[in-house]
Amino acid sequence: MRSLFPREENFFELFEKQAVLVRAGADQLHDMMVKFDDLEERARRLKQTEHDADLVTHEVFERLNRTFVTPLDREDIHAMASGLDDVLDTTEAIGSRLVLFNIQRSTEPAMKLTSILVDSAKQIEMAVGHLRDFKNLMAFTIEIHRLENEADNV
Repeated sequence: MRSLFPREENFFELFEKQAVLVRAGADQLHDMMVKFDDLEERARRLKQTEHDADLVTHEVFERLNRTFVTPLDREDIHAMASGLDDVLDTTEAIGSRLVLFNIQRSTEPAMKLTSILVDSAKQIEMAVGHLRDFKNLMAFTIEIHRLENEADNV
């Protein structure tokens, strides 16, 4: 019977790995904007972080395909992994474009936006850490929404 119903994979650990990488990418982009030196190397490191996150995302999808019983709805697992991946893909794209378009300096609004991105990534990381028990998820959601509004104002 065990072979008919594969065991539950630990998706929460993979989400936590993704969230750590999202935060690392946000930190890297913010450092890039604040220090604004050695942009090519910083963009390369950010690209590596994004690649590492892609590997985790692929692992989520592979586990999802081979797991019969999942801790959350399959669609929710897919959406969570895709959403986390999208955040880091966009973060990395900004870093790459700084180099591609030969941007010469940072601006105060750009630094403020990447600071908000870091704060949002911290909230994402903490929220993902609470997925197992669903405690305080609304508080994280509210704070992320507040940060989104703050970014919109910038």
